[in-house]
Amino acid sequence: MLVNTLAENLVSALEEAGYKVHRLRTGDPLPSAGIRLRGVFAEADEQNRVRRLLMGSDVTADKMLLYVGVNNLARPEQPLYELAKPPADDTGHGPVITITSYLPAARFEMSKSPADEEFKRVASEIVADLNGLLNANPLSTGQ
Repeated sequence: MLVNTLAENLVSALEEAGYKVHRLRTGDPLPSAGIRLRGVFAEADEQNRVRRLLMGSDVTADKMLLYVGVNNLARPEQPLYELAKPPADDTGHGPVITITSYLPAARFEMSKSPADEEFKRVASEIVADLNGLLNANPLSTGQ
């Protein structure tokens, strides 16, 4: 539900901003042109490591983080994050991850039980950041 609600708000905000949007689901083929936005919900743990958020796992923070990355579909796929290998495995939490430097990414903070207004706020912030990125790098998308 969390992913779908954010995706719906983001699609609406992008269309409102004049972008042609197509939501991809797992397994859908990637278009050969355009840009892709993708994200991961995460939380910081007691040691300030970033963990992929798993619903139903032990709570490590009051807020959740959303990392959103942008990549050009004309270039080879690069990961938004990679699994890290912490020294000890603690199964009560999501896996520790490292956000990669392969693609531009932004971080947004959200409550663990976001209301509709918070989804709309984050979606509009993502669109504003995307506009800024594309205006600063007009050749980055090949469009």
